[in-house]
Amino acid sequence: MAELIIGGIRTKFEKKKQFKDFEPPFSESEILELEETVESCLNEINHKEEHVDESYEKNNLLDGEAFELEQECISLKNQLEQKEKFTSLVLNKVISILDQVDEVHRYALEVEDNTLKQYLVGIKDQIDKEIKEIDIEEIKCSNEIVDEKIHNCVQTVESEGKRHNEIVHVTQKGYLLKGEVLRKASVMAAK
Repeated sequence: MAELIIGGIRTKFEKKKQFKDFEPPFSESEILELEETVESCLNEINHKEEHVDESYEKNNLLDGEAFELEQECISLKNQLEQKEKFTSLVLNKVISILDQVDEVHRYALEVEDNTLKQYLVGIKDQIDKEIKEIDIEEIKCSNEIVDEKIHNCVQTVESEGKRHNEIVHVTQKGYLLKGEVLRKASVMAAK
């Protein structure tokens, strides 16, 4: 590039020398000095272009790495959300199964079928043991005062011998998972 510019300057100078009345504006030494200055400037420009290219490549590399990390974070977040949804679905199914077992147990008590009651007591004991192993526990309601964090009072009733807001009946059991509410217990409380 420097050669082209310098060559262009020399060519124009040489063409103008062909005319007899041409007086060069610069001496030969001034032209050489000008050529050196132009060459020096062009070298500096080339050096800066190389530096800009290197910086651009580094920035692109960093941008690419940042993009990959961002994509990996998004992927991990999506996987976590899917696992949380699946876990929530499984826990809701477990609670539904527990509700169904409770319904069958209530039925056995109503029809006074001793064989069925004994069989269901054994099953309920096994289920209670299994759910405790995975840190699911039933919310305590018997002789408790309604706590809005874990109980949902669906009705208040007159009840002698009970304190104000003491739970008198559970309409739907509630459950905790590692101390966190999975489902509040639905209860009836004394007025």
